[in-house]
Amino acid sequence: MKKLMAGLFVASLASTAMATASFEFGSVFFFPRYDSNLGNGNYSGQGQSFAANWDLDNDLIVGAYSESTDLADAYNTATYNFTVNAITVAKGVVKNASVGLHLGTFYQSYNDYTGMLTDLFGSVTLMSGNADKVSGSLKASFGGRFARENENANDYDWSGYFVSLAVGIGI
Repeated sequence: MKKLMAGLFVASLASTAMATASFEFGSVFFFPRYDSNLGNGNYSGQGQSFAANWDLDNDLIVGAYSESTDLADAYNTATYNFTVNAITVAKGVVKNASVGLHLGTFYQSYNDYTGMLTDLFGSVTLMSGNADKVSGSLKASFGGRFARENENANDYDWSGYFVSLAVGIGI
């Protein structure tokens, strides 16, 4: 993961001539529908996210996204780690609003499996500002998550929805 983030940082410095690079650090609240053979664990979680994005022409955004969330069941008997690594593609639809897609994989420590992940989300920029060479923003996002294990015969489903609030720095 460290090598990926270092590579993204170097790539962002090299690509500033053709695109605007931005980094976002945020807090994520995730509410999976966890379905273990039609049982509901009532999980909820809070974690952190990091994204490295490049704003291309015509409000098109591409980038890398990572998330680490601690999930707890309704009884608070245990917590489990849920991590996401994905690529991001988003498109601005109106000023300060965009819709997008995260495509990648997830890992959850509940039963130690991974699977494919797809997030469909909408983002709204609540505040933004520009200086000479740096810009900043505060973004809120809401989305649906489709995450189903592909290595387990029980087909555990970790799909649900998430809400996030992120601070961005653009160079």
